[in-house]
Amino acid sequence: YEKDINDVRERTMKLISCLFEELSQFIPGYIAKYNDDFEPRAFGDNMIKWGTSSVLIETGGWKNDFEKQFLRKINFVALLSAFQSISNECYKTSDIQTYFNIPENERRAFDLLLRNVTMEKDGRDILVDIGIYRTENIFQDKQEINFIGRVQDIGDLTPFFGYDELDCDTMKIFPGKIYLSEINSIEDVEKLDYEKLYEQGYTSVKVNNFTTKERCTKLPINIITKDKNKDEEIKIGSSANFIIKEKDEIRYIVVNGYVYDIEQKEGLIYNSIIE
Repeated sequence: YEKDINDVRERTMKLISCLFEELSQFIPGYIAKYNDDFEPRAFGDNMIKWGTSSVLIETGGWKNDFEKQFLRKINFVALLSAFQSISNECYKTSDIQTYFNIPENERRAFDLLLRNVTMEKDGRDILVDIGIYRTENIFQDKQEINFIGRVQDIGDLTPFFGYDELDCDTMKIFPGKIYLSEINSIEDVEKLDYEKLYEQGYTSVKVNNFTTKERCTKLPINIITKDKNKDEEIKIGSSANFIIKEKDEIRYIVVNGYVYDIEQKEGLIYNSIIE
């Protein structure tokens, strides 16, 4: 439908312009707006239709801010700025063009983006980018947030970026391996030399006779509990567990979408998964 600007929408746009300018002091280049077509199922859109200006603020993610403490501060700044602008009516002097200049929101960020990596497909090597998302996993009453990393896209991802990016030029990627030696408890897993397992390309260990409702573990290696002995194919939707080799030597290991540098012996595996 063709859109027009009445007084109610204009007030909203001017206040958003104020917020954009204020927040740009703290997070320049990280603010976008959603499409402002009228959505009859949306409460805020109906508020505006009924005559009350309304601003919806949505907060995405921020690198290494798993608990969103920094983003809470930004939201607080936004609220204070909005209250002040409304109380002293300074929003009325805002340039509405600022609103139109705010870019529209698109999902163009991966949690991890592997660039220029070679993978084997149908018997031949191809050069690709691999984008990985980590989705939040909160189990029952626990307050702790864990993540499950999966492959979201494979191909030419030039228009996209990642919170973490790794240039894998001249490197080749393979599925992570499963350590199948006799392991019967989590206590046995805790005694393993993870560094040594990484160096051999293992991203998961098989644990016999182990059952749990948990989907994640703070151990830096995945736990396989079901009858799974085969390495998982690298494809969209698969778990993000890889070996990245440089000149036939393992340079990086990826466990649940987190990168560990074998050569530098550094990298945080925030959590792994239980399958």
